[in-house]
Amino acid sequence: RLAEIYTQLGLTSDALAAYDEVATRLRQEGRERDALDIFRKVLELDPQNPIAHLRVADSRARLGDMDKAVERFGEAARIMVKLGRHDDALKVLERLLEYRQDPEYARMAGQLYLDRGGPNDGMAALQKLQITFKANPKELKTLAMLARAFDAINQPKKAVEVLKESARIAKEKGDDEAFNALMDTLLARAPEDTLVGKLDQYRKTEAAREAA
Repeated sequence: RLAEIYTQLGLTSDALAAYDEVATRLRQEGRERDALDIFRKVLELDPQNPIAHLRVADSRARLGDMDKAVERFGEAARIMVKLGRHDDALKVLERLLEYRQDPEYARMAGQLYLDRGGPNDGMAALQKLQITFKANPKELKTLAMLARAFDAINQPKKAVEVLKESARIAKEKGDDEAFNALMDTLLARAPEDTLVGKLDQYRKTEAAREAA
C-alpha cells in the first residue's frame, strides 16, 4: 500500500524500493506468483530498466511460463544493447538460450560476439549462428555472419564456401545487389574457384543481355 501511495505522489524511486522489499519477502515465503505480481508493477513503473524485465523473466521461469520468460529476457537484452551494455546483454542471451534455442536471439548473440571480437568469441558466435542457420539456411544475413565467424576462427576456406552458397542463393532470389557484392568478394578471395568462375560468367552474360 505504501508503494502505491509513493506512486500516486510521483515518488517513483521510493515506490520501487518498497515494491522490491515486498517482492523479496513474498519470494522468501515461497509465494512466487504474488512476487510476480509485484515485479510486474515494478516493470510498469520503470519499463526501460532491463533489471525490471529480468526479474519478471526470472519469476516467469520459476513458474514454468517459458514463453513469457523468454519474451522478457529478450526485451532485457535489447535494452542492454541500446544502452551499450553488450557484455551484460550476452549474459542474458546465454541464459535465454539455455531455456530455448530461439533463432532470433541466437543471431543477436552471434552478432554481439562477432562485434566484440574476443579470443573465443568467433567460436561462440559460430555455435549460436548454427541455431539460426538450422532454422533458415537461406537467410543471407545469417550466412554473412557465418562467413565472418569462420574467418574469426581462422577457417577462411569454410568462409569462402559459405560465401559461395550465399551467392548461389542471392542468384536464385534475384537479389542482384547482394549477388554482385558477393561476387566481388569471391573474385577477390577465390578467383580460381570453379563455381566462382561459373557464377561470374553468368553475371557477365546477364549484364551483356541487359545491355543489348
